[in-house]
Amino acid sequence: MVSKAFDYALRSMVYMAAHPEENYFGVKELSESIQVSKTYLGKILQDLVRHGYLKSVTGPGGGFGLQKEAKKITMKEVLEVVDGTRLEDNCILGQAECSDKNPCPIHETWKKQRKDLLTLFKKTTIEEASKKSWPQFKTTAKVKK
Repeated sequence: MVSKAFDYALRSMVYMAAHPEENYFGVKELSESIQVSKTYLGKILQDLVRHGYLKSVTGPGGGFGLQKEAKKITMKEVLEVVDGTRLEDNCILGQAECSDKNPCPIHETWKKQRKDLLTLFKKTTIEEASKKSWPQFKTTAKVKK
């Protein structure tokens, strides 16, 4: 239902928000922490930089960090950056032709569920998601040397 890009973007941003003691996170650290492909994750993070949701710094101690406060970023905003309107526009069964006039077998059910899901994404911030996140994201503060 959600794309791999949205999944990776969301997990990365939730991870960053769950570790406020750190300003920047390397792609390697993020990819290992959230268990995703480093190469693909890097491309997604760059898109989030271009749209002003993340900042990036090169060099030692650099990486990616939240540009905006986690409480000011909604899941819907992240969805729109990485997927555009794919979730809103596409048939859940992948049919090329699916509309009210030419519905797929679950069109009406998906239409309502999609509306509810998008409403939830619009209401939920990255900060809220980080407070409910996976246990491995809620590690104790790392001590910087």
